Amino acid sequence: MKKSKDGLPVLNRKQFNEDFLPKWKQTKKTKGILLMGPTSVGKTRIFQDLYHPATYGNSTLVSSNDLVVKYMKHGMDAFYENGMFDLGDCKVIDDIGTEISASNYGNKVDVIEMLILTLYQEKRPTHFTTNLNLEELTQRYGQRVVERLKEMCYIIVLEDTKFRELITADNFEDILNQEVEENRQHLEKERLEKENRKAIRDLAANDLDNIFKTI
Repeated sequence: MKKSKDGLPVLNRKQFNEDFLPKWKQTKKTKGILLMGPTSVGKTRIFQDLYHPATYGNSTLVSSNDLVVKYMKHGMDAFYENGMFDLGDCKVIDDIGTEISASNYGNKVDVIEMLILTLYQEKRPTHFTTNLNLEELTQRYGQRVVERLKEMCYIIVLEDTKFRELITADNFEDILNQEVEENRQHLEKERLEKENRKAIRDLAANDLDNIFKTI
């Protein structure tokens, strides 16, 4: 397996989806995934596909900046419900390391660092994306936080491939058609899964009806 200079596994999107992700889904999912890599390699898109809004809603993936803004508006109450730590439906914190600085009554607060440490303490599996490497993350949050991330997540560097091709006048239509087709296939898969679930429920109901008819 290809390794980064930090010794981390390097995968392209195809390898991630076909090799790593099926194996992760078979685990107890007690660990999240931290995807590293430069901009425009599809880190966010991977989690959008994993937690598609049509199935999971629109609040499963939250940007680090949105969480900081939420804190600046509501303070720590933004992350607690009835005295208990609560991030709602959030499963993915996107773009850590790029968030704005926050202050509370004049005191600077590193919201994402605080959330990472709390998520670690609460043993809540969470995914992250970042454009930073391990060294840059350490400079941004400190060694303690990075060590917690290593314990919390499988850390993978997403390789820069042609997932997002350079759009030109010549290939624009092809890329657009590819996006439309991928979306159509995703929706068709969801439709079939819903039909299958309904068929199973109907069969179960018919079985019960037949049982009671014989009683």
